Amino acid sequence: MLCNPSHGIRGQALIIVNEVRIDLCAHTVVLDACVIPVTKENNNGITSLLPELFSDDITEIITSDDETRAWRRLIPVLAERCRTWQHSDTCEYLTKGNPIDLDTFISSPLCGCGRGKDLGSFATVPESAILRKDATRVAIGPLFGFSSNTAAVKEMMDTVRDNILRSRSASDSSSSVEECAQCAVPGKPSLQVCSVCKKVKYCSGGCQKRHWKIHKLYCRPATAT
Repeated sequence: MLCNPSHGIRGQALIIVNEVRIDLCAHTVVLDACVIPVTKENNNGITSLLPELFSDDITEIITSDDETRAWRRLIPVLAERCRTWQHSDTCEYLTKGNPIDLDTFISSPLCGCGRGKDLGSFATVPESAILRKDATRVAIGPLFGFSSNTAAVKEMMDTVRDNILRSRSASDSSSSVEECAQCAVPGKPSLQVCSVCKKVKYCSGGCQKRHWKIHKLYCRPATAT
């Protein structure tokens, strides 16, 4: 159970795992599970039943406010990943947004369209009958991080841009179209030609300077004719 005691509710969400499954498409594994968000409406009923239904087989995970918000954003995605049901025309995602609630922590972040539907092996446990109406099936997989290093991201984007410009420049060098090799703008009023290779042209000295880190890789002195 995910818990954030600072908001007056013992639990934020109850997660019941059905099985561990292989996700062949993503080359990983997922937890086939059901999630029951603990809300202001069902809090007393669910938390009072837990000791009776699950004995000591409950793990409480205390989450900070930021972690709770992250889970509330993630849970709707986990439900979408494995849903077999259809959203209705009155779905809360249409009227209240997705996720439904991030900050108050006392309502469900899920819409009601999938509650009690196709719950897997959880639906076959007799003791779970009273909880099924609030349960939605989810697929919980590992989270694979993306670097937040802005310098690394910028370097990657610069590489992509340079490859595009290199391809454009190579094409321009063999084309009769009068365009600047850096910005592809026609001459104003005429283009300046590279003084070394006599092939690549620029609309300004600034463009020529910016393009040099690419052009220098294949710039060769023009041969006399």
